[in-house]
Amino acid sequence: MPTINGYIPDWGSIEVSVAGKKYEAKEINYSIKAERTAVYGSQGKKLGYTRGHVDYEADVTLYIEDAVDLLNTLGNGYMEKTLDITVSYTLGNGRVVTDRLIGCRIKEVSDGHSQGNEPLTRKFSLDVAEVKLAEKKAR
Repeated sequence: MPTINGYIPDWGSIEVSVAGKKYEAKEINYSIKAERTAVYGSQGKKLGYTRGHVDYEADVTLYIEDAVDLLNTLGNGYMEKTLDITVSYTLGNGRVVTDRLIGCRIKEVSDGHSQGNEPLTRKFSLDVAEVKLAEKKAR
């Protein structure tokens, strides 16, 4: 793994932009999954696979002030609005890598607050049209 002066990317290397605006995210997760079907011949032998579908999902947890700001920016009908999310991080060699979550729609909003000294947060679960990892398409 390449490092510069022992530097390896961590959470502090990440910058999250939602709908073109930078936010302090507590957490962001995204996944890409290919769902294919195996095709079998008359001998019960696998002939190959269908191209199938590629499915994308994501969620982002924002600190409450940013979460409220996002909802105010999106306005009424916020679950019907489409937004893009950009996640940029700096590698140890100084190169900036950008992942893009394109065509996101909020499918669930969840709050879970409890007694303690942790900051309030709000989690947005998302349907995603496409994810480009380092600007590369899955298909």
